[in-house]
Amino acid sequence: PFTAPPALVHRDTEGQFGPAGESEWMAFLKDPAGNTIGLVERLPSEDPKGNP
Repeated sequence: PFTAPPALVHRDTEGQFGPAGESEWMAFLKDPAGNTIGLVERLPSEDPKGNP
């Protein structure tokens, strides 16, 4: 089960890690052995010009 809902952890307004305006989300869950697993997703800007 997830330990918390997904959270926005970074908005790349300057394009440091990819196209400008992308956002990075993370969520964490526990596996059957109790280990924490982190999932990350990068989403493109909703603005077609790449503005945040």
